[in-house]
Amino acid sequence: MAQPLSQQKTAHALRHFIIIGGLFGIYLPNVLVGSTVFTGFALSLGVTESQIAFLAALTGLMRLGQPISAYWTRRVGDKRKFCSWIGVADFTAASSVILCIYLPDEWRFTASAVLLTIGYMLGSISWPIFMNWMANVVPEGIRATYVGRRRFILTLVSAGYIFIASRWLDATDGLSRFVVLYLAGWIAGLVGYWILSRTAFPPMEVDERQGYGREVLAPLRQRSFSIIAAFMATWALAMAIASPFYSIYMLNYLKLTYMHIAVYTNIALIAMLVGFRAIGTLAERFGCKPMMRILIVPAMAVPFIWGVAGEGTWPYLIPIACVLSGFSLSGLEVAGSALLYRTVPKGRDNSMFFGLAIGGTAIGTFVGAMAGGFIKGRLGTLPIETGIITLAPPQVMFLLAATVFLVPVVIVQFLEEPDAETVVGVLSKFRRNVFGLAYNYVLYNVSREGRRRADAVRGMGKSRSPLAVGRLSESLDDASPEVRHEAALGLGDVRVRDAVPPLLKRLTDGSSDIRP
Repeated sequence: MAQPLSQQKTAHALRHFIIIGGLFGIYLPNVLVGSTVFTGFALSLGVTESQIAFLAALTGLMRLGQPISAYWTRRVGDKRKFCSWIGVADFTAASSVILCIYLPDEWRFTASAVLLTIGYMLGSISWPIFMNWMANVVPEGIRATYVGRRRFILTLVSAGYIFIASRWLDATDGLSRFVVLYLAGWIAGLVGYWILSRTAFPPMEVDERQGYGREVLAPLRQRSFSIIAAFMATWALAMAIASPFYSIYMLNYLKLTYMHIAVYTNIALIAMLVGFRAIGTLAERFGCKPMMRILIVPAMAVPFIWGVAGEGTWPYLIPIACVLSGFSLSGLEVAGSALLYRTVPKGRDNSMFFGLAIGGTAIGTFVGAMAGGFIKGRLGTLPIETGIITLAPPQVMFLLAATVFLVPVVIVQFLEEPDAETVVGVLSKFRRNVFGLAYNYVLYNVSREGRRRADAVRGMGKSRSPLAVGRLSESLDDASPEVRHEAALGLGDVRVRDAVPPLLKRLTDGSSDIRP
């Protein structure tokens, strides 16, 4: 059995993964098809709305190579160096799409497709290694909270970058204004992969390589993995139908400025920040499955709201959709990733599991984006009269996506996770004064002075919400005696069974200063 990393090396690796995530938050908006920055750049190049959807399909298809790369890269000697250098080539190729501004108009779409294809293809080679790397580093007991924290940092950086980029794009003219953004993204990616090259790689046991077919089928024979892979694939399909058209709808149909779009984007990103932290904690405590079953419903409502957000209603409906989108999608990502990590055996080279999971999302993304691009091409650009409401062509795509969402809604019911709480059980925890709990939870996290943190802990207890038990239990070991004292009283105020074990532990500890 391969020995895990030391505690010190694990801590350094966890810190590096978070920093790398923040740096990728600058790079990704430039090359992610459907993002505001890339969509604005593509439209400025002369790429049509349908062609943007086809680019989304093409880049999604490139991830289908991950099951193949997971098989052929298992015997790579220095996986850390291999992953780092392939990553540098990946983001360099994708960022080179900016060079298309110097090409004749008739070559721009083709060149963009080629460069993005190369970049995403290279990314598909290194990504299973990276995912398996991180899965074997993150301790089992904190996977959901760690994934949420990492995505929180990435999203926070992305929100700041998108805001600055939008101000820059509104204040300048011409294609050359995008050069600064793509150069910044390339430098951020370069620094990120330099840090990755200095991150400890855990030892893993590698099984004797079998035939490709047998290695592919092995993970699929595991029922729990097959179900979550099917969920991820169908979720990606539903998302891909609509995702290329959100920015298009705002730029071409609602005629919003980049700054207006940045405001809506950041509303979604702020909701994502809340989702990453909150759902990570809740999934760690109650299980990933119930959180996914709850969150898939508002996720399905998002494209429906966009589909009915027409003239006169979009200023009110789009912010609502952004909040629901940010919170539900971030929560699904955290809970889904954590459940995937729990499903995949640890301590071995299980890149094939991640390759197949991402390969399935690649198929879903390709099918969804291709279908969206084809249907959008047939619809044209003229409004569509339904007799009840006038729809712009992108809105038809949004409503179609909402319908397809019914498939992952069904599949999520069959996810497997032993000892997970039921949906009813989780919802029952959201009683009492949840808003008081939320306020004091934020106050506790932003305060540094002991007395204020003690007051916040006391407030969490007085909310009498079962959701406070986790934070109150952790506060029993706080450095401040005031905080420890108030945490013990708070657990008494909550009056639920989950509060008993942490109190019993201190009661039997003769050295505990809160024992009296």
